[in-house]
Order: sequence, then C-alpha cells, then structure tokens
Amino acid sequence: MYSSNETISKILNVKSEEIDIKCELDKWYVMLLNKTIEEINISDISRMLRQDILIEVAVNKSIEILNINLLAGEMYDGQLLELLYSVDLNKYKEDVNKIRDIVIKIKNNIDSFEWICADDFKEYLGILDKYLKKIS
Repeated sequence: MYSSNETISKILNVKSEEIDIKCELDKWYVMLLNKTIEEINISDISRMLRQDILIEVAVNKSIEILNINLLAGEMYDGQLLELLYSVDLNKYKEDVNKIRDIVIKIKNNIDSFEWICADDFKEYLGILDKYLKKIS
C-alpha cells in the first residue's frame, strides 16, 4: 500500500505542471495530484470512484470514512456506499470482507437512521441487498 504522506503525483509518477487544464475535471485532477492520501476528502473520493482513478486508495479511504459515518456521502446520505457498489468488484477484491462488514452493520442499524421519506429508505435498502449479493 502507499504511504499516507505521499502525494498522489508521486504515487502516479505524474507532474501536475504537465497537465493541460481544459475543464473543471482537469482542475480537480491537478489539485488531487498535489494532495497526500491523508488529505483526500469525501468529494475527492467520490470523483476518484466515478473517474476510476486510484481505486485502491479510494476504496481504502471509503472504508475509513464509512467506519466513522455509515451513511457518508458527498451529496446525500448513503452516496459513498452507492458509488462503491458501482465499482468493478475485481478492483478491490482484498477489501470485500471489510465492505461486507460495513454493509451488514448498516443493514442491522437501518431502522435507527432518519429518512426523509419511505421511498429513500426502500431505495437504500435495495442497494444494500444488491451489494450483499454482489459481494457474497
């Protein structure tokens, strides 16, 4: 695994100065390259998962965050787990047991969370069930 004080630039062996900035995603990518693993936040993790960048780091940081906040998300509750569900399982096989433990913990405590509406509750429960099937 990577050292938490290494910059993403060093890990990827990419110099941020060499990136031709053409859009907002490029700006974010340059900003990410200058961060250490420790400095990566939930917004970065969400983009990393969506953009398929350093999935190993994104999954490990996701596990770290979900162990603190089971319903973590950048835009809405549960989004982080939903993003993890969308990632190819082969990209994080070694972390499947940790993810399974988190999903089971969420499912066991789901009634204790506040939901805006019943549909949100049902939708998230469906994601949990699909995720458990995927990682079983």
